[in-house]
Amino acid sequence: MPWAAIGFGVVFVAVAAGLIWFMAANGRRNPVQQANPYAANLQLSDLKLSTAQNFVGARVIYVEGRATNRGSMAVVHAIVEAQFRDDMNQVVLRQQVPLMVTAQRPGYSDTVDLSRAALKPGETRDFRLTFEGVPGSWNQAYPDLRVFRVTTQ
Repeated sequence: MPWAAIGFGVVFVAVAAGLIWFMAANGRRNPVQQANPYAANLQLSDLKLSTAQNFVGARVIYVEGRATNRGSMAVVHAIVEAQFRDDMNQVVLRQQVPLMVTAQRPGYSDTVDLSRAALKPGETRDFRLTFEGVPGSWNQAYPDLRVFRVTTQ
C-alpha cells in the first residue's frame, strides 16, 4: 500500500473531525443578549417560591410576587430570565419565560400574558413564573431573576 495515500487519509479524517468539533462547539454558544432599556422600569418584588408536581409527576417550580411598572409606558409583554444555581453557586439552568400576571375570574384566579392585561404606568400586579425541568442539583434557593425583554405600548 502506498504510504502517501494512508497519510493523506489520516490527515483528511483529522481535519474533518476537527472542523466538525469546532462547528459544534460554536453552535452551542449563545450570544450575549442585552436587556431592553425599559426593563429597568419593571420591578419584581415580594417573591415567594413553591414547588408542585404536574399531572405526569414532574416537578414544577413557581415564583410568585408583585410586578411594578415604574416607567411611563404600558407593558404589553415581558420576558424574565431566571438562573437556578447549585450548592457551588454554578448556574445549572438558565431559562427565559413570559411574565404572567394574575387575573381574577369569577370563583378563581388565572394567570394571563401581559398582552391580555397590560401593566399600566405606576401599576403593581401579582405575577407568576412557571419553570419545569429544573435539575435536581438546584440548591432550592430563589433563582436570580432579571427582566430581559419588554414590549411597550
